[in-house]
Amino acid sequence: MQKVTAAVEIRHRRADVTLPFVFLLLGGVLISVGGLVTLALGSVVSIVKALGSVTTSLPPGFALPDLTSGILMTLTSVGIIGVGMGFVVVASAFHSNGKRAQAWGILAVACALFSFVDGGGFIVGGILGIIGGAMTTRIR
Repeated sequence: MQKVTAAVEIRHRRADVTLPFVFLLLGGVLISVGGLVTLALGSVVSIVKALGSVTTSLPPGFALPDLTSGILMTLTSVGIIGVGMGFVVVASAFHSNGKRAQAWGILAVACALFSFVDGGGFIVGGILGIIGGAMTTRIR
């Protein structure tokens, strides 16, 4: 009878560790991909700016405000933040069953919340990161 109880306990422990790992891994990957998409948008803005400066012919004395460099800097910095937050959430997935699982879970929740600055990994990644991080904090 005691062996059966131990086997059930091991299976329950394995399920407690696997589900947060999967949520954190998927959430982190989606957050990183969302950051890469934002960086790609920054590259498109840069290319459009370069092409626009070559082909634009404005009358003398007429100038448009150059907003593209501000947009480019914003997209680049937000994209880097998204990729970084995604990497931290993925790292917390691999540390979700160690001695410091609660600390990594709290870090994953914080990074998943902060990833919403970049769109939260198409929103689904941020939600998965929050759920996985909250589940990780329960692991003993």
